[in-house]
Amino acid sequence: MNALKNERRSSLSKRIARFRRALAEPRSPRDIELIRASGLFDAQWYLQKYPDVAKAGVDPLSHYMTHGAREGRKASARFDARWYVNTYPDAAASDTHPLLHYIQNRQGRVGTLSDVKALTPEQKSDATLLLASAHFDAAWYAETNGLGKAGRQAALHYLQFGAAKGSAPSPSFDGDRYLTAYPDIREAGANPLIHYIRHGEREGRRAFALDDPGPAVLSFAAEASNALPAHPVTWTAASQLVGEATSAILTLGKQPAGLIARHAAGSGLPGRLGHAAEIFCRVGGRAADNLAGIKGSRRRVKLVAGEAPDLNALHAPVDDAWFVSDNLLTLRLKALRGGKSATGHVLRAFQFVAQGNRLAPVGEAWVSAQGGLVALALENPFQPVLCVVCSRAGEVLDGFVLAFPSLYRGGAHAAELQLLGRGSEGSSRIRDYSRVLTQELLGWPDAPPPVLSEIQVDLRGATGNERIFGQNARTWLAEAGVAVTPRNAQALDASVQSYLAAAATLEPRLFRGGQAVLRFSADALPSLCVMISRRMTDGAGSYVVCAEEAAEPHLSVRLPPMSESFASLQPVNRGQPYPSLSLTGASDQKQQTRSRLLAIRFMQASALSPSALAFPVDESVATPVLEIGSLSLPSRERITAVIRVSSPNSLRPLLRSLARQTLASRLDVLLAIDSDIEVPADLDDAFSGTLLRVDCPRGMTPSAALNYAVEEVSSPWMLLLDQHVVLHDFRTLETIRTLATYRRAATASCMRIHQSGFRDGAPLAFHSAGIFPSHIDLLAGPSLAFATPVTTAAFPCMTYPVVANGLEFALVSRKAWDEIGGLDDDAYPFDGYGLDFCLKAIRAGWTHLNTTGISALDTVRRPPERTDVLGADLVSMEEWGQILARTAQIRRLD
Repeated sequence: MNALKNERRSSLSKRIARFRRALAEPRSPRDIELIRASGLFDAQWYLQKYPDVAKAGVDPLSHYMTHGAREGRKASARFDARWYVNTYPDAAASDTHPLLHYIQNRQGRVGTLSDVKALTPEQKSDATLLLASAHFDAAWYAETNGLGKAGRQAALHYLQFGAAKGSAPSPSFDGDRYLTAYPDIREAGANPLIHYIRHGEREGRRAFALDDPGPAVLSFAAEASNALPAHPVTWTAASQLVGEATSAILTLGKQPAGLIARHAAGSGLPGRLGHAAEIFCRVGGRAADNLAGIKGSRRRVKLVAGEAPDLNALHAPVDDAWFVSDNLLTLRLKALRGGKSATGHVLRAFQFVAQGNRLAPVGEAWVSAQGGLVALALENPFQPVLCVVCSRAGEVLDGFVLAFPSLYRGGAHAAELQLLGRGSEGSSRIRDYSRVLTQELLGWPDAPPPVLSEIQVDLRGATGNERIFGQNARTWLAEAGVAVTPRNAQALDASVQSYLAAAATLEPRLFRGGQAVLRFSADALPSLCVMISRRMTDGAGSYVVCAEEAAEPHLSVRLPPMSESFASLQPVNRGQPYPSLSLTGASDQKQQTRSRLLAIRFMQASALSPSALAFPVDESVATPVLEIGSLSLPSRERITAVIRVSSPNSLRPLLRSLARQTLASRLDVLLAIDSDIEVPADLDDAFSGTLLRVDCPRGMTPSAALNYAVEEVSSPWMLLLDQHVVLHDFRTLETIRTLATYRRAATASCMRIHQSGFRDGAPLAFHSAGIFPSHIDLLAGPSLAFATPVTTAAFPCMTYPVVANGLEFALVSRKAWDEIGGLDDDAYPFDGYGLDFCLKAIRAGWTHLNTTGISALDTVRRPPERTDVLGADLVSMEEWGQILARTAQIRRLD
């Protein structure tokens, strides 16, 4: 075994010897009384736990003090000496008995693993990562740290105690050496192994084993250039800059940034710095006046070089960047501009503080001639960063701006970049998108003000831990001139209503003249696009769904323009399900046909529970399901359920579920069945209403049989059903009939679920909730291809327009059916007829709606909807725009 392991073993041996010596020392009467008074030794519990002590007839406390603790026995359910000394290094280093040490140092400590506070959701996620990692050996860790149990208890101990005191999670990972090698992670206070699992391995960082003979300290610059400097690198720190006859100190917001040479006035350097400073101030919502100066004189650096600053100041020499934590940004830099130097350059970075025009340094580091890694401890990840490049002696060589740091990996707006950028490297996409945003922000002659003036946060379902309530986001919005106000606070419990309402209230630092209000749920943040745009129009827009913790984008969602009445068709007691932008005053702007990105939503990526799938809106809490309230139908309106039957004996569950519906008194049932199939006489017991039969000629295709049966229907609405669907929620029919009140609704349906196994009691799983555009199929066209994606992540409890609803379960307008001419049973005899019908309806100006606010059970597993390319009248390219403009679209980003 190598020297490092021997050293650790020697340290462990010393701790054990000190522990035994502490246990062997006689205790004074005062110590005994102190232990009795603490209540931490439970004599009755001790004798019941250890019957051999009770049998020996000795005093339990005396036995524990002289023998029990040394033998690994517990003083009570509240104190475990072995666990305590392995958790707290000062206890292991002390000659005091562990129980006495705990009594004397009890503040902020626990005496046993069972008293450790419950895991937070983030720690639960971390514990799952640990147990799945090859670098966490639960059994080895439990044995090394004197824990009674391995598995999840070992992971809990490492998360809450082990990493902080430097315990290794396994022989293959040395957390201390990892933090020493990468000081940016130590500075962020991150757990070393969790960081390596989530980020470090992907970033190319090294995992050190306990017996790894490699160097304990790595240089970022050396890692980037593959060469260590021959001697320690030194440079003139900003606080040590001294002006001379040939140079003067450049200050930024009274912070020293570097030395300006007297001869630099004609070199163009002040102009470049001026452009960078102007962009920095304008993007940050601050005044540029007197930002920069020359210390010791009245001279100022001219900040504004004309009305249009040179956007080349945004060309940051950054290869890659990522957030280690909320405010710690790591840059992987290319070779810095500003002259060639074999000994490298110094980078200094600045940001505005929360209030006023004062700047604060957020990073200062040497970068080799080839580039390297630099860690910036940002004041605010949403605010721009002004960077100055200097020589090691302090002479200013160049400057640039990171206008929108939150676009970098791990930032709150990284998803926005991934959605909008294609086909280029990440650094190039950030540069290009930053130019677009900055140009829009700076404006043009006679440009209108930025559109957004206010954000209204729907507080239903909010906890107060969402990003919109954080100080970073609040400062960013206030400096940008955007007010924040709460919505639906009255729906909250009284105990949290005032707190959340206050947290969702923000006055802007300045008024920027906008006239639009953005509304979204508390799990969202506004996109940079909507924050800066001067040309957006009102309506629903796109949003991106990200993982709640890591901000990793999963889905992009685009919604078509929808009327104000569409909001009333959303499920009750939920936050605003989709972001919307509305103009508060008259506008002469032209209607935009392109859906703009309005928000980033941070949501849990875990699958819905079986209860949430079965009853998205709890049937015991809310009736009806939708915001619009109870449905009022014309007095004589009836609904006809048309059921295609192949096996009458399996009809009873469906008929019983129809009999339980709130609209059962308005429902007639029509069975479309082959003429030679007998129907059991007792089906009337399952459904007490009107139950009719239509005999279809034997051998009819499914689409022809539906056409044949519908000819017998006189009702304005038809509920098309497969016999294997069950409406387990008594509000289902009323809910989809309410959806059908929306203008020109041809079909309405809801989420269908199924059992994920074939045995009774198998867990429920998502099946479908509408048909969506999927991709462009070049094999048979080109043509639009369609799919039935899992929508619960994009629309967790929401009503939305779709391309089509499967006719295995859908409410269909008889008027739309007649206008379209029913199903094309010649082109689509067996499948695809539902999609074809719905596409024709969209061309004719009809709409199809689906909701995940309620569900129906499909007792058979079906293949996804597909187009019959042999008989399809394919959608022409001219019609693509019409279809896409009227339906929601989902695209996976991971």
